Amino acid sequence: MTKPPGLILATVLLASAFTIGGCAARQVNPSFPVTEAQAKTIIKDIESDGRPLDRPVVVLAGWADPGFVNSYWSKQLRKVGVPEDQVVGLEFVFEDDFEDCRDHVIESVQEVWLSDETGWTSEVDVVAFSMGGLVARYSASPSKAEGGAAKRRLKIRNLYTISTPHRGAVMAGVPTLDRRVIDMREGSAFLAHLDECLAEARYTLIPYTRLDDPIVGSERTAPAGLTPWWVDTPPLHRSHQEAYRDPRIRADILRRLRGEETLVAGEPAAFPE
Repeated sequence: MTKPPGLILATVLLASAFTIGGCAARQVNPSFPVTEAQAKTIIKDIESDGRPLDRPVVVLAGWADPGFVNSYWSKQLRKVGVPEDQVVGLEFVFEDDFEDCRDHVIESVQEVWLSDETGWTSEVDVVAFSMGGLVARYSASPSKAEGGAAKRRLKIRNLYTISTPHRGAVMAGVPTLDRRVIDMREGSAFLAHLDECLAEARYTLIPYTRLDDPIVGSERTAPAGLTPWWVDTPPLHRSHQEAYRDPRIRADILRRLRGEETLVAGEPAAFPE
């Protein structure tokens, strides 16, 4: 019987993950068993075979990020041979709400890769951290603003989200006047709109997370009915804030962006108890 794509690789990684881990109490995802060391080796192999991608990449930062995520991911993409003119990184420090964030994305993508397709931007892949994943989904969906039906939408082929509060963020419940944080609360009308639009979305959504995320909640990092590709959080690391730098997540996204075999196998494993 033919094994599913990635199953042989994942089996090897899983076996070595338990061996390398020794006595350390680390959680290994059976469907995403690559270790940090293995992932770093894979990334070096990718860097030694750098080349452009089939589509441009848009990197979207999280809430209150002045550019750390964009700077990091833009550098990583350049190291694997992606030209600077094939990457756009955006942050959302001065936007008041998700409509402003959406406008910022569409205008920026149109400015760099002009599209004459009615209602859509040029096709892109998106790597988004935390709130940026919601911005991406909204940018690809019909706008809720008055006259929004006429607004252009972001044409996404693949959306890779890292620690995104698809089901709302735990910390979004704190008192605030920030409209974006309010909309990131579980059960908000904004999240309901995104979920309604997801059924007809043209893109493929691939969510990632790390365990024990106190900001969003790891179980909330995929839309209802989906399970994210999870990895554990290394000792002395911040689960949420540093997830975008995790070499395991980064290696898998880079391989997917290049159309190569993924590091995962089968369906996403359930969260450990």
